[in-house]
Amino acid sequence: MTFEQRKQERQALIEHLLAQDWNVFGTLKFVNGRTIGRSSADKLLRSYWNKMDRVMFGKAAERQNMRLPHPLCAAGTVP
Repeated sequence: MTFEQRKQERQALIEHLLAQDWNVFGTLKFVNGRTIGRSSADKLLRSYWNKMDRVMFGKAAERQNMRLPHPLCAAGTVP
């Protein structure tokens, strides 16, 4: 990915985030974000969201498929 592509992707992400009506924001940081692979990052993000769903909804997260909105994807891509 070129510098210009990264810059455009970052700007699109910023615009997407600013367009949302959120009152809470968080960042999930990996030990080394430059060397983690996309599949590993996706797996860690899925695990994180599954844990968050379980904390918020308990067993209903699995039984009744109750989920929190998962607004972002790995590598800073806009959904």
